[in-house]
Amino acid sequence: IAVGPTTGTISASPTEINCGDSSTLTWNSVGAAHTDISGIGDVPASGSQQVSPKATTTYTFTAGGPGGVATPTATVTVNNNFNASLEVTPSEITYERVGNRVTQQGTATVTWSTTGASTVSVDPFGTVDASGSRQVQPVPQQTGNGPVNETVTYTLHASNPCGGDETRTATLHLTGSIKSGEAATTEFSSVALVSLYFPTDWPTKGHPEGGLLKSQQDELTTLAEAFKSYLEKDPNARLMLEAHADVRASVSHNQALTERRAARVKDYLVGQGIAASAIDTTAVGKESQLGKDEVKQLEAQNPQPPPKARLRAVTEDWMAYNRRVDVVLLPDTHSTKYYPHAAADSSILWQRHKPSWKVVSAHE
Repeated sequence: IAVGPTTGTISASPTEINCGDSSTLTWNSVGAAHTDISGIGDVPASGSQQVSPKATTTYTFTAGGPGGVATPTATVTVNNNFNASLEVTPSEITYERVGNRVTQQGTATVTWSTTGASTVSVDPFGTVDASGSRQVQPVPQQTGNGPVNETVTYTLHASNPCGGDETRTATLHLTGSIKSGEAATTEFSSVALVSLYFPTDWPTKGHPEGGLLKSQQDELTTLAEAFKSYLEKDPNARLMLEAHADVRASVSHNQALTERRAARVKDYLVGQGIAASAIDTTAVGKESQLGKDEVKQLEAQNPQPPPKARLRAVTEDWMAYNRRVDVVLLPDTHSTKYYPHAAADSSILWQRHKPSWKVVSAHE
């Protein structure tokens, strides 16, 4: 009896898949008594089956019978690569702290995306979805005072069961500073915290806007700019304006005079962009006078040495020192009280007799 040969065929569709996808194996045999596929086991003489290999796999279809053995093959190629990305925007943010108060803390967004990954994590977040984003506000590692200049690194790890593995990194630059509350106060006071001086008996009832001469306006402009910067570090900071007068005239006259002086300085600062709510005032009239010995000591330390004629006129110099508005950064940082002898309008400020309104206003 003639026996025909045993034949078999096998094919895969598609022949190339991404990790996690499927391919369909289709086989057929003639004259086979036993059929199997490697990695699958026994199968019918003809048929089809889906497979999802984790690596490139060659499937061997074995068809055995009286007519011999056929061993055709079909290969499914597995692509284990995938796309992964990670970025941080913006790439630089600022962190500012004064004492225990954080006055500025920038925010950045970490964004990641993967295609074909089964396990995704982002350090320091831990396991995350395949794609997503998260806002971050990192805090410097340093604990001491000083400039901040640190790099924060975010790392994406992604993998799939087919052996694919990807790592991406993105960095965030953290800048700024950490200051003690005392250091920040010292910085502000050394730049701008000075007392303001007025000519004799100014401002007047009739001209409450007068008496603030050009040199003192310039000092207040500097103070305003410095205080606005300081408010960025401490939004709750406040100023106290403490107005004084020399000993001449009555208590009631000097009380009203110092109220006008405090109001004039406050109005000027408000005009420079400082909120009125950040400024308190107090008028002490001719109380709390600087003593002559105190004035003598201040003159000895004054970075603007007084003319010798003024030093000889002890009483006039003492009274000039007491026609002022002190500025206090609350709670207790006081302005320096050095008299502005070098100011172009110093002679008008210092003179004992009340100058005319036209002269005073001409120097404002």
